[in-house]
Amino acid sequence: MSTHLCVRSSYSLLNGTMSVSNLVNQAKMLGFSALALVEKDVMYSTIAFERQCKKQGIRPIYGLEIELSDFQGMSLILLAKDTAGYHELIQVSSLVSTHTLTLDLAQLSELISTCFILIPSVNGPFDGLDLNEVQQRAIEIRQILQQPYYLGLTYHETAFFKTRNQSLKKALGASGIESFFKLCLLSKEGG
Repeated sequence: MSTHLCVRSSYSLLNGTMSVSNLVNQAKMLGFSALALVEKDVMYSTIAFERQCKKQGIRPIYGLEIELSDFQGMSLILLAKDTAGYHELIQVSSLVSTHTLTLDLAQLSELISTCFILIPSVNGPFDGLDLNEVQQRAIEIRQILQQPYYLGLTYHETAFFKTRNQSLKKALGASGIESFFKLCLLSKEGG
């Protein structure tokens, strides 16, 4: 069973419709042992999420999505590896939500060291690039971050996405980047 890494709740205004309790109950019903809740810019849902996960015996994974000022406003998903990562997410969320500050990739890399960094491939820094440009961009991002990151491959059974995902894997593998994650819906079929 896989764990979904980009689930949103109603705490993400206009981005999620399910309550935290409904999300966790659905995950329990589907047999998930863990669930990542990722809200945009804020972490208001964490207390309710932790309580519901504890009640259902599901491991909570805390996440945050932020938009950066560079790479055409690239969005990143940050997932806490541990308690220190959770504290880093709180710090980043506070900076982003209380200031008119938009972080760039270099600033972000100085703030986080115990979070997984996930970069969605759709509407991300690799859109519209040919394979050589994808390789160059991947290396550039790795050099700025100075830590590993993971590229998200969107799960769709269409020929377009199958071809696109294979091309991205090939281009990034040639750059020495072989880390991928899969974004999909909260259902047994998607896992």
